[in-house]
Amino acid sequence: MGRSTFAAGVVAREPVGAADRFPSDVGEIYFYTHVLGAETPTDILHVWIYDGEEKAIVPLTIGSPSWRTWSSKRILPGWRGDWTVEVRDLEGNVLATGTCRIE
Repeated sequence: MGRSTFAAGVVAREPVGAADRFPSDVGEIYFYTHVLGAETPTDILHVWIYDGEEKAIVPLTIGSPSWRTWSSKRILPGWRGDWTVEVRDLEGNVLATGTCRIE
C-alpha cells in the first residue's frame, strides 16, 4: 500500500488541501489512496466510519500496480468528531486506515 490521506479535494489525481482537521462547514471531504504493487485488476473498499457506524462503503477498482484513487463523503454540519476510513480488500482485511476530525 502506498500513501493515504484526507483532503479538501483532488486535482490532477493528487490530493489538495491534505489535512487531519476540517471545519464543520467543509461540505465534503475526500480520502485519497495511492496503491502500489497490486495485482491487477483488483478491487478495494473505502469504508467511511463515523461515531462507530459505517456511513458508506465505496468500491474502487485498481487498474495497475501503481494506481491513484479516491472517494468522497458529504459532511453535514452536525457530524462533528472523528471520521475514519478503512481501506479494505474484498475479504475484509484492513490494508490502511486514516482518521480526521471535523470541528
